Amino acid sequence: MAINENEKLGDLDRDFLASQEGQFLAWAHGLYQRELDLQADARTKRAIDAAFYDGDQFTDEELAEYELRNQKPRVFNEIKPTVDWLLGGERRVRTDWAILPRTEDDSKPSIHKSKLAKYIDDINNARWHRSEAYADMTKTGEGWIAIEYLPNPDGDHQITIQHEHWRYMLADSKSRRRDMTDMQYLWRTKIIDLESLILHFPEKRQELINLSGDMDVLEQELLDEGLNSTDPSDSERHLRSGTMNFMNSAGDRDGVKVYEMWYKQTEKVKLLRGEGSFNNTVYDPKNPDHQVLTEHYGFTLAEVTRQQMYCAMYTDDTVLYRQKSPYKHNRFPFVRRYAYLKDREGTPYGVIRSVIDPQSDLNIRRNKALHMLSSVRVVMEKGAVEDKEALAEEVARWDAIVEYDAGKKLEIQEGSDRANQQLNVGEQNSAYIRQISGVTGENRGMDTNATSGIAIQARQEQGTIISTVLTDMHSLGRKMEGELVLSLIEQFMDKPFQFRITADNLKDAVEFAKINDESEPETNITKTQSDFVVAERDYRTTMRQALSEQMMSSAAAIAQHTGNPDLAVSMLTAALDLQDLPDKDRLIDSLRKAAGMPPLSETEEERQQREQQQAQAQAQQQEMQQKQIELEMKERSAKIAELEARAAKTLVDSEMLKVRTLFEKLNTLKSGIETGGMAVQNHAALPVVDQLIDQIDSVLNLAPDPQQESQTAQPDPAAEQQAMLEQQMQQEQEQALMQQQEQEMMQQQQMQQEQQPDPNDPAMQDMQQQPV
Repeated sequence: MAINENEKLGDLDRDFLASQEGQFLAWAHGLYQRELDLQADARTKRAIDAAFYDGDQFTDEELAEYELRNQKPRVFNEIKPTVDWLLGGERRVRTDWAILPRTEDDSKPSIHKSKLAKYIDDINNARWHRSEAYADMTKTGEGWIAIEYLPNPDGDHQITIQHEHWRYMLADSKSRRRDMTDMQYLWRTKIIDLESLILHFPEKRQELINLSGDMDVLEQELLDEGLNSTDPSDSERHLRSGTMNFMNSAGDRDGVKVYEMWYKQTEKVKLLRGEGSFNNTVYDPKNPDHQVLTEHYGFTLAEVTRQQMYCAMYTDDTVLYRQKSPYKHNRFPFVRRYAYLKDREGTPYGVIRSVIDPQSDLNIRRNKALHMLSSVRVVMEKGAVEDKEALAEEVARWDAIVEYDAGKKLEIQEGSDRANQQLNVGEQNSAYIRQISGVTGENRGMDTNATSGIAIQARQEQGTIISTVLTDMHSLGRKMEGELVLSLIEQFMDKPFQFRITADNLKDAVEFAKINDESEPETNITKTQSDFVVAERDYRTTMRQALSEQMMSSAAAIAQHTGNPDLAVSMLTAALDLQDLPDKDRLIDSLRKAAGMPPLSETEEERQQREQQQAQAQAQQQEMQQKQIELEMKERSAKIAELEARAAKTLVDSEMLKVRTLFEKLNTLKSGIETGGMAVQNHAALPVVDQLIDQIDSVLNLAPDPQQESQTAQPDPAAEQQAMLEQQMQQEQEQALMQQQEQEMMQQQQMQQEQQPDPNDPAMQDMQQQPV
């Protein structure tokens, strides 16, 4: 419901219109009304798109027609589940992001900025606000997010991230760029409580009271603004008198329609030029840091011509404030997402626009089929029955009995055959809606004519590719939001602050972070500038799942063939990252931790600390290994020394055995000589002496065995010891044999002595005198 701007301005004082505020108010109102007129048709269609999603799919004329034939109109909403599938896909796959330093010296502050940005995202419930903006973009073609620095209920200021409904926003119709760089102005219009406005602008008290009206009526006017040409004087909007009265007799709340305008003006500004993160920053003479840079660090000032952002807040007949943008980023504090733009007008539209016609036809076909199924048609010759109304009432009964004149033709036709034709066309409309929207029956898990797994996967992939345009625009909007939040952090978060991080991967541990701590200079986040980067994600869900399954199946084979389990863990973590699992980052970190690998969310400080600990552990392990090697070498040396000692002892024992053997042989020789002397005197003992003489060579042979010499020459200690043992056994055998022979000779000597004749015998004396 648009209000003519000329009528608004006609009631204003001419002196006020001649002032700067009056001229601005006239310019702003005229520009606002112009944009409403240009976008009236597009905004009306967008409102119809939203109504179709909500199930309001019949016009007033169609409803009147259904009422005439006493049929309740039924809505067969194929649009809502189609759009809900797209909205659910956005909620399941949310992008991640990071804040990167511009220079190497900004690395540590950028880590603190990342943590602070996550905290701001958490306290604002930003993910749900983004989902609402994505829903507006999908349904009506345009969604908005506002990023501002506002006071909270406690009186402190904080960075806010909030969704703005598309009906409250009006943007430059000539803007076509997705990043809004070609947009010259935009408005946010709201109905604000009168009491709150007077508290903020007490000097405008009287003007605000005169403009106040019932908030519900004003809100409905605002929602319908630009959608039709109804005269605003016909509404229930009423103006107040000069007396202060916040609540009328009906108990309604009073409010005022307020316009918030952001616009660009071309002017000259001074920029800082130098090395570092403050290069190309707008020079602020009141900023002491800028003065230090220009006086001591060689920064210079360059005057350039550029577009400066301004903001203003005004009502229908007064300007509340107008000033330069308080934000250093010099951009609109809003982020627009649009799905598609009409090529000629540049007006946005969403997914629903292309499926409204088949949806309307589907409703008509289905309702017509229901009407046919519940009714019959009678074809008869003229005069077949006398009372046609009675025939109609009777045919309407399920147990009807119809009588007609003989010879006349009468046929009752059921509506099932005709209804089937309508139902078939309706099914074609449903299939067409799914086809052109990109949400196929396979995406929704419905039974289709695709029987093989490859065919189903191909159709699912087809649906995700069609919807990639929406997710790509949503990713750009997320990046622009992060850039604005980062700029506000660097501009306003200049006081010491401690906060708790509530990320998904910190459920078992509480992490507190602090910024701008004087004892830790690296926590100062206002001295440096960083860049906001959105991580790229593959939104083709089916392809990601297929790749994930292949990587999981390959992980075990790779680990088995290479023998390196770390490769399998890397494959598994990459496969899990492709899955749409809740809390998957925590699962991946647990898997990597169990495999001794660092978490993916590891910061630069944590990486350096981990590498230092690993280096220390590796040095300790190397030291322990070196000590183990030295201990083993000592043990081997001790064993070698022991073997050498045993070999030397064996050699000494062998030499002693040889000496003892020689000594025993000499004793044996001596005994043999003495026995031979005695045998000469006794002729009966001569055979024994002859046998002793035959064996005397072997007994007195002192030459070593050649085989023993060859074995002794071997350097192997074990072989040498074995040879010594064999030699010792042989010597013991020889000694035992000699002892046995000696015993036999002793026994023979005793026998000979017993049988020996008297030495005084003359015959014996003659024998002794003869030479041997």
